[in-house]
Amino acid sequence: MGQKRFSFNHLICVGLFAALVSGCVGERSFYISQNQVPSSTCTVSSTESSELYLPRGLLDISVDKGYYVFPLLNSALSASKSDDGEPERNNLFIREFKVEVDLGIVPGTFSPELTNFTVPQSGILRPGGSRAFFVKVLKDELIARLDKSKISAFRPTVTVKIQAVGEIGGSTLESMPFYFPIELCSNCLVTRLNACPVSGADDWPKLSQSNSCGYPQDTLVQCCDDSQKGLICLPGSG
Repeated sequence: MGQKRFSFNHLICVGLFAALVSGCVGERSFYISQNQVPSSTCTVSSTESSELYLPRGLLDISVDKGYYVFPLLNSALSASKSDDGEPERNNLFIREFKVEVDLGIVPGTFSPELTNFTVPQSGILRPGGSRAFFVKVLKDELIARLDKSKISAFRPTVTVKIQAVGEIGGSTLESMPFYFPIELCSNCLVTRLNACPVSGADDWPKLSQSNSCGYPQDTLVQCCDDSQKGLICLPGSG
């Protein structure tokens, strides 16, 4: 009789079988499929669609604000509840996102905590379901330390690696890596106003030249000076 061979992934599946009867659990159990585009009210849909897909980002670094990614997280697990009538065992409890930033040819020396860090999150990813998240992948502190005089002469691209971290059946799992390129520019998206229109964010008018979230990324935005909060970018009509 020939000798049986067992892969490492097979051993993981055997070890988790008692708690998770519906299939093997590993990094392929959940994954980020794409970066979503916020709606006109700065909400992010959990529905996958080519119309909501942003393949790469653009960040205006002139206002020292970081970049947000809106990852759509998907579960490849099957529901267990229908198998035996017991409570669902294949819910994934999302705890955080791991972020690694590859600055490529961007000049400067940066401390590790600015390029390798975690972003706490919470939420349940149900079997076979999808859920979108807000994750800040480029920190404000990192953008503030960039040499803007050098970046204004060219538009380098940085790449961020994102992985979701979740718990299921007492085990911690990481999603497959998702890579997202972000081009850096200076004064290509931001229009600076003088004093802010009003002091309260709830009273800000909808500005046709500001994106829906008021972030200096991907599309045009207007920013103003607040006497107490400093420079603020205003949400608009999207």
